[in-house]
Amino acid sequence: SELEVVIPRLSISLIGERPHREVFRLSLQALRLHDRRLSSGLETLELNVNRLQLDHHHRNPEGTGVVLASVSSRDPAIKARVTREDTLSRDTRLRSMDLAIARLEVTADDGLLESIASISESLKSVVIASGINGKGLSLRDAINRAGVPYNLVSGGPPPPSSKLVVSEVRVTPIDMRVFCRLSTRLLPEWLLVLFAVLSFSSNIQVDGASFNFSGQHLFEQGRAPFEGSIGGLMEVLSKHYVNMSLKGDTLRPLVSVVFNSNLLLGGFLSRHFFFPKDRHVQNLSGPALPTSKAGLVHFPNDIEDALDFIGE
Repeated sequence: SELEVVIPRLSISLIGERPHREVFRLSLQALRLHDRRLSSGLETLELNVNRLQLDHHHRNPEGTGVVLASVSSRDPAIKARVTREDTLSRDTRLRSMDLAIARLEVTADDGLLESIASISESLKSVVIASGINGKGLSLRDAINRAGVPYNLVSGGPPPPSSKLVVSEVRVTPIDMRVFCRLSTRLLPEWLLVLFAVLSFSSNIQVDGASFNFSGQHLFEQGRAPFEGSIGGLMEVLSKHYVNMSLKGDTLRPLVSVVFNSNLLLGGFLSRHFFFPKDRHVQNLSGPALPTSKAGLVHFPNDIEDALDFIGE
């Protein structure tokens, strides 16, 4: 059996709480999802995203901009293929995972870090209030269960556990260009003094520094597969890339940062001052969605008419 889903354009927005406004918007273009199941018990899932862009809407217009964007005109932004075996098993057994990511541009500033910190605090309060932090019940659930026999509130025996088993992961080379405008107040005190002496500036400016990661092949045949959860797999992959960066050729990205920033003598002796690189994607995918004080999103008239037509 086969299933194919094609979505020309998909946008996912994150609405902040204080105040209620759109903070981030992820835009995906030409999204294609293809699932195929064979009688042998194998299942292949393919995902293609032609272009992606992550916008940040800050309350200060100067802090609004494109955070992440794919810039390749030839290759899709994301191309993934997952092969699953033994689909009837309770465990999710993945024979292979292939991931290709096109060239990316990453931009950061103080407004972005401020929004991330605000969202992290909001999520932390939600986790504590709901009791899903792994440290027990929430206060409301504890009060509701007090004085009630355990067999009436336990809900029966827990379901059998399942795990993720990954036998092979292949990731193509990753190429990123980094732009940033950050205040030095975020640096440790000793590093702040060093930066002030070397750069004669109170702001960190990086214009198009290149960061390249070679292609990786993990858990290949002959080695023990990964067994655990999705979070555990992400942790293993992140540690692998961090260790690879520390052990590999770190001189090239450092040279790129120096020649494309104001870290040394304010950038007067580098191309940052004479020929700064420009971002390929600077325009937002659209204006911020208008929201009410209650957090309700007000769609433009053309979108509302389209939704009414679909509903009819």
